[in-house]
Amino acid sequence: MRVIGFIGYSKTGKTTSILSVIKELRARGYSVGTVKDIKHGNFMLDTGGKNSYRHREAGAVPVTARGDGETGILFPGRLPAELILRHYQNDFVLLEGIRDFPVPQILTGTTEQQLEERVNGRVFAVCGRIANELQNWRGLPVINAAQNAAPLVDLILQKAAPYREEGLGRLLADGAELELSPGTLAELSRVLRGRKADLKFAGE
Repeated sequence: MRVIGFIGYSKTGKTTSILSVIKELRARGYSVGTVKDIKHGNFMLDTGGKNSYRHREAGAVPVTARGDGETGILFPGRLPAELILRHYQNDFVLLEGIRDFPVPQILTGTTEQQLEERVNGRVFAVCGRIANELQNWRGLPVINAAQNAAPLVDLILQKAAPYREEGLGRLLADGAELELSPGTLAELSRVLRGRKADLKFAGE
């Protein structure tokens, strides 16, 4: 799985660019998932009065709402991006509006001032409305993905390395190397501490 972020102010072309990239990646045979960061403080998928909401009020976590048209797994609060990504198994996941996550990023803007305010060391390309005016900015390619997403997707394929969650540990078992998430590591450590007297370590 490879993860790419799209960052920039609202109304600068993030969603339009992402839609074009999704279509181009799908046309090339890749599966694509997205994560959209929503800034509205009162945004909730589940509202009071629904049975699923009542499940959560009673203490159930998580709550899954399963319908004929879609299924939603509801967690309380704002989950960190790395926890959300554990639920994805796509070739690509595109993050919209998540600025503080350490993956390669594409910056959108309407003005150069907006680019100056949001650029960081993870940005490898610029797109959005400013692509109608510029072809290059600070040595970064400026690509009009709304008109033709192919050049941007070509660049994404070059820049997006396979995603590996930071903090993953490794366990060697029967000659095979396994990756363990921080939560799994913590649980394994707890179990091992409880069974320390029963364990025999290599070399003993």
